[in-house]
Amino acid sequence: MLTKTTAIFLATLFFLYQSVQADPVHPSLIIFTSNQFTFNAEDSSHFSDIKILNLDAVKAVTQHLNHDLPLNEDAALKLVKERIDAIGPNTFNKQILQAYQPLIRAMQLGVDRIPAVVFDNQFVIYGTTDIPLALKRYRQWSVERAFSDE
Repeated sequence: MLTKTTAIFLATLFFLYQSVQADPVHPSLIIFTSNQFTFNAEDSSHFSDIKILNLDAVKAVTQHLNHDLPLNEDAALKLVKERIDAIGPNTFNKQILQAYQPLIRAMQLGVDRIPAVVFDNQFVIYGTTDIPLALKRYRQWSVERAFSDE
């Protein structure tokens, strides 16, 4: 049988949990990375949504254009234009826009270094590529936040 104190405590926990907007059980996840880091996000059952954004995407798209350019500026410009025409200007524009999306999203969220794991578009954990560890830290923070909001 529940005592009055236990019932009040459980009710308080319930309301505190409800006041936390993020979902610590199934948060959304954005992983900001580069070619330098490897993330293991195999077990996705813990997350409502997972996005992996590689900040090296622009480099990958432009690398082809910059490969073996002549030193002469006019000749280099002509060759770059030829390469864009070969890809197709519309296709190239789509590739460039898509390549910049990770950087734009990082700026929107205030992510200033990698690796970074962002939970629910607002909680950032830096410096780890270990998703289970990041999730553990996020859940610990969520519980601490719930109790500090009293």
